[in-house]
Parts: sequence; structure tokens; C-alpha cells
Amino acid sequence: MKIAVVSASLGGFDKETVHVPQSISHDYFMFTDENFPPRAKSMTPRLQAKIPKCFGWQMKPGYDFYLWIDGNLRLSSPDSVKYFYDNCQEYDVVALKHPRRDTAYWEYRYIWRGLYSRATSNYITSRYTGELLDEQMRVIKDDKEFVDNLLVNGGIFMYRNTPEVQRMLKEWWYHISRYLIMDQCSLAYVLKKSGLRLNVLPVNFSDCPYLEHRKHKYRH
Repeated sequence: MKIAVVSASLGGFDKETVHVPQSISHDYFMFTDENFPPRAKSMTPRLQAKIPKCFGWQMKPGYDFYLWIDGNLRLSSPDSVKYFYDNCQEYDVVALKHPRRDTAYWEYRYIWRGLYSRATSNYITSRYTGELLDEQMRVIKDDKEFVDNLLVNGGIFMYRNTPEVQRMLKEWWYHISRYLIMDQCSLAYVLKKSGLRLNVLPVNFSDCPYLEHRKHKYRH
């Protein structure tokens, strides 16, 4: 059993993270501007960071399990990796429930209101103006086989390295690059469409004893 922990901080988006040493054997890979040089002619650092998020299994091959962790999260307990690994034993993917919303539609509505309501959000407009938010949601709503009853936190999740999971992650990248860089609506959609065995842990990342949350260094 081999575990890889994968993260990224490109364009100085997050401060350097020092994780607590872990009780379970793993290899840690942090993608930075130095080892994953900017592709400034074709994409922003935020979009480029989605590549190791979706393709860690391809960029650092040879592992049985991969734990993705966003740059604004820290492994705060010696058993953080073990916690996700133990909860992935009978599953293909393990993730945390979303802390505030429970469907792709409500996540879409939250972003839409931040962009277009009278009381717009500077944070949301700076990140998502010009993204194909409505088109993304239309694809989801037009899928008559899809039941919209899931939303997970895209900031940290573990997956088993199988062809089925790889296909799901490729489909996720399609949605991120085609429609909307905010990846949580599409993650819920592709997870459910994939038929993978999913373990949604009923804990918020802010209350999880294995994680520490901090703000991004830059809010754009």
C-alpha cells in the first residue's frame, strides 16, 4: 500500500504549509512555480493548480491512494492521512460534506447571487466573473438521470487509483476547464454520475480535528 499526498500553490496563492508529521507512511508532493513552471500564455495559476488536483495519479504515478489537499488546509494531527485512508478502505473516494450547502444547485445559487444580486460579493466577482456558471448549471439540470442531493468539500479528498476513478477525474477536469473553475458543483455531478463508491464523512473541515483551515494568501 502506497499513499501520495498532493497539493499545489502556484502564483504565490498560498503561504508555505508545514504539516504535522504523519503516523502512516506516505510521500508528499507540493507543486510550486519552481517544479511546475507557470503556463502564463495559456492559463492562470488557479486553473493550472487544478491539473495536479485532477491528475495527481498521472503526474506522480505508482501509488495506490492519493490524498489531495488544497493549499489553505493543513494536516494538523499525526493521524490526518490515516483518518482518510481508514475511511477509504471500502470505497473509491472519501470526502467531507460541504460545510454550508448540500446540493449543486444551492452552490450555484450562492455564486450567482455573489455575481449578480444587488449586494454583489467582491470576493466572488474577483474570482468568477466571466465563468460559464449558468451554462454549467444548465448541463446539470438538463440531465434527467441526475439527482441533485450531494455537495462535498473539494478542498480535501482521498481516492483509490483505479481506471474508474481516473475516468471520473478526467471528466471533472473537462467541466472545470470547459465551464467553471469553481469545482464543487461539477465534483458532485461527476462523482454521482461515475457510480463510484463514495464515503461522505459527516464533518465540516473547520471542525475536523485532523485539519486546520486558513485563508488564502491572496483572495483573487
